[in-house]
Amino acid sequence: MSKVLVNEFSWSVSRQRSFDECKRKYYYTYYGSWDGWNHDADETKRKCYMLKNMSNLPMFTGSVVHEVVQEILERMRDGKESDPAERAMVAENRLLKGIKQSEEGEWKKNSKQYINLFEHYYGGGINSVTLDTCKTAVMQCTTALFSNRIFERIKLTAPVQWRSIELLESTKVDAYKVWVKFDFALEINNEFHIVDWKTGREHEEDLAQLACYAFYAKNTKGIDPDKIALTLVYLRDNTWRTERITGEQVDDVRKAIVTNCVAMQELLDDKENNVASEKMFPKTDKKYKCKRCNYKELCGEK
Repeated sequence: MSKVLVNEFSWSVSRQRSFDECKRKYYYTYYGSWDGWNHDADETKRKCYMLKNMSNLPMFTGSVVHEVVQEILERMRDGKESDPAERAMVAENRLLKGIKQSEEGEWKKNSKQYINLFEHYYGGGINSVTLDTCKTAVMQCTTALFSNRIFERIKLTAPVQWRSIELLESTKVDAYKVWVKFDFALEINNEFHIVDWKTGREHEEDLAQLACYAFYAKNTKGIDPDKIALTLVYLRDNTWRTERITGEQVDDVRKAIVTNCVAMQELLDDKENNVASEKMFPKTDKKYKCKRCNYKELCGEK
């Protein structure tokens, strides 16, 4: 007998970003799409599920790089070397394969398994200049990894010191489940190092994301914040920076998570059973955001 899936309330950085960007988008992503993978689900749920799985070219480009970096680290853990040029070619081929899947509409067979890009679905397409830019980006980011100082330091450590390679983990904050996913983490010299690979430009919220990871390390592993190093690696520019946060800042993260969970649940019809209705989640009034939103056809936006 198969296990019945239950839509449980939880918190994550990505969930919070969705909630802050547009309440209606948040509803479609975490409630409207639920059960949409079933063939007997109603048309709206199946549409929501398909749109939830849709990516766009910049996001897909970044995910390809993350996958290849993960594989490079896993190969290193298993004692296998990786050639920069060969791995860069793997990244480019994976990018082109996904774009082809999207162009040919393979996602119609399974929107979870095959790539569906916003640029194709909504008719804009991908021009040769944009395609060349993305091909260059995946190859550049992959190649840059091998000469990056953080990666070179990782190579000097033993895999037994590694704590996470793209591992999805959870913890409890009061009654709320909190999900985190470290790109990479290791313990060395009595310090816990969290590394996050970035394929785009530097953004203000990058450090806030890592602060949530620091909270997780303290909350689940009992690690003193003074012993946590947060490193952001910007592969496109081959730059990096390491930051520290205080115990007070970690406590602020905890308070913010609880406050945000309360705000999310205030819009639910039934908090205990995590039941929501679309009418309680208004659309954003920042209409420029709608132009690049996966769900714009459901909202009647153009």
